[in-house]
Amino acid sequence: MMNVNKNQNSSDVATEPERQLTGRKLDAAVAERVMAWQSSRVEGIVRYENLDPPRYPTDIAAAMEVVEKMRERFAVDIESRDSPKGWTVTFWADGDIQGESRREELPDAICLAALEAIEAE
Repeated sequence: MMNVNKNQNSSDVATEPERQLTGRKLDAAVAERVMAWQSSRVEGIVRYENLDPPRYPTDIAAAMEVVEKMRERFAVDIESRDSPKGWTVTFWADGDIQGESRREELPDAICLAALEAIEAE
């Protein structure tokens, strides 16, 4: 995994509620808030030193990088259930739930729970 360093400018992804983020905005939010990628804005476009963030909510390998990063600060539970929202991901700190998400797809659940936990800190 790469950690990109540039001067950080705020982006619109930092102000949107996590549950409303989708697609590349969700990828960017995870890259910036969870994985600590630094961004810059050039002519209205957010850049990460010519790299695009991985597609965290759809790529299980990228989502597992998020889990490993989050484990530096949180305990994690991942459960599978037979229901329309088949995965529950929970991040814990000091015995309290900091972030939790139930989703059909595991990578999506990981990303949303991670963003919620980061925001709770």
